[in-house]
Amino acid sequence: MQPVESDMISMSRYDFIEIRDGDSESAELLGKHCGNIAPSTITSSGSNIYIRFISDYARQGAGFSLRYEIFKTGSEDCSRNFTNTNGTIESPGYPDKYPHNLDCVFTILAKPKMEIILHFLTFDLEHDPLQVAEGDCKYDWLDIWDGIPYGKM
Repeated sequence: MQPVESDMISMSRYDFIEIRDGDSESAELLGKHCGNIAPSTITSSGSNIYIRFISDYARQGAGFSLRYEIFKTGSEDCSRNFTNTNGTIESPGYPDKYPHNLDCVFTILAKPKMEIILHFLTFDLEHDPLQVAEGDCKYDWLDIWDGIPYGKM
């Protein structure tokens, strides 16, 4: 009979750090690391990460130091409909920096036989130094459609 993972941890004879994608020791294992080579960057799939450090009775090392960063992932609902005759639309967090990985849809709805005029007050998105032509954006961009694009609603 093979030992289960929790038995394997208790049988480890050396020091290690265990990182799991969730809030408990039963969450998916992202990595178990020992020795003196730092792991590459680890990103959780959600808002919890479980870190466990185990040391044994023998040798000691300097330990570890890690830096963490919490950032918004775009899972927040940043899309909105606008029906007033005038107003302001701002990216999430404006005038501070917008979060990573957003996909917001802002829809301005006017009555039939009306026109909509857009006047940009500020525009500061991630710059693509290799951009070949206008609209050839690889990083962050803003699409503007006259009508609702197919497949967006």
